[in-house]
Amino acid sequence: MSRCLGLDLGSTSIKAAVLDLDSGGVERIVSRPFPAPTCPRPGWFEIDAEEVARLSRELLTELLAAAPDCNRLLTCGQMGGLVLVDRSGKARSPYYSWRDQRVLDRHSSGETSLDRLRKRLSEADLMAIGREFRAGSTITLLSWLVETGHAPANDLFPVTLVDAVVARLCETEPVTEPTQALGLLDLATRQWHAPLFEAAGVGRIARPFVGTINDVVGVFRAGSSQLDCHPAVGDQQAALVGVGLEEEELSVNCSTGSQVSRIATSFQPGDYQIRPYFGGRLLNTLTQLPAGRSLNVLVDLLTELARAEGIALRRVWETIANDSARPPVEELDVDLAFFSGAMGDHGHIRQITTENLSVGSVFRAAFRNMAENYRVCADRVSAGKPWRRAVLSGGLTNKLPVLREMIASRLETPVRGGQEAEEVFLGLLRLARGDER
Repeated sequence: MSRCLGLDLGSTSIKAAVLDLDSGGVERIVSRPFPAPTCPRPGWFEIDAEEVARLSRELLTELLAAAPDCNRLLTCGQMGGLVLVDRSGKARSPYYSWRDQRVLDRHSSGETSLDRLRKRLSEADLMAIGREFRAGSTITLLSWLVETGHAPANDLFPVTLVDAVVARLCETEPVTEPTQALGLLDLATRQWHAPLFEAAGVGRIARPFVGTINDVVGVFRAGSSQLDCHPAVGDQQAALVGVGLEEEELSVNCSTGSQVSRIATSFQPGDYQIRPYFGGRLLNTLTQLPAGRSLNVLVDLLTELARAEGIALRRVWETIANDSARPPVEELDVDLAFFSGAMGDHGHIRQITTENLSVGSVFRAAFRNMAENYRVCADRVSAGKPWRRAVLSGGLTNKLPVLREMIASRLETPVRGGQEAEEVFLGLLRLARGDER
């Protein structure tokens, strides 16, 4: 039997599992809650990277006791953010999360740190890195440290959380696989984009070796067991491998956030982000689309009075699913862009009448807005190339049939569901087997 371990560092939990390469099964999933952030100021998110490594070590040790035949570790997790680590893999800073918004704090001049760095970058620079430039990214957080007088020592490595954890588990210097290096690589060469680091004021800082999923970073030891550890990969890309996305398919992921993506075989800049994928390919994608987080704004509004009275509503999403399936006499106009993202930063509810102001009407209009957004984004990431089918993943399309139907109708294509459970672990399993190299 050929088995290995998978580790997934999510935003809410850290999970590990046994991956059976022969049967294709994901077994013995164990998890720990992700450490709570400290927020020195509003919008700042810092997490103890050493604690994340400790919890990861616990999970792996637990699984190795039950599955001592496992001899490899594949890891994925959240992209972006920043940890500074030394050559032994030890964290020398907190993990500044990808959710951290400190680069948007305004200086006395009215500018933000993000604004200042953007002025030092050319359009060619942004194109080279796939237009991955936003608050919470590794390079913008590095630039903030320099601006505020906390420039890191040149012998420290600026890496993502998962790269830091793998290095710490192996007690070695970090290695970065391209899918973890969002907005840092020249996508034409898959090497660090030097002008970016110069613009951020860290032109001489140590940068990890850019490796591949085939490489072995180091060895994790627990008692008499040991694991050869491969470089970590991006959780979005791992999930797409897990659902078996093909080149002529469109991916629509609907969960807390949402993304629309297409695999590309060549680098074609456009009005979308471009991320490294596997097998020398790229991923045209648009992320941070309104989905579960925005829907929860509506849920919170509509349940506010019940909460104030101490009444627990136990069938909220079941009621939404049932009521939204009934078309209203008159359609509401809902825009879910309550948070800044690819579809804007100002949402609304319009065209309200006494006949259409109901739970079902509000959410049906919200789902219609989501489906329309997906069509707009699908056209953008496809760059004129038709898709033959859409792959729907994430929990929302499973529990909301009307949303699934609207997406299929608006995309004008057949749809299929991905593997509903543990898409990320399935992706790591397939990468371990070499299915996507």
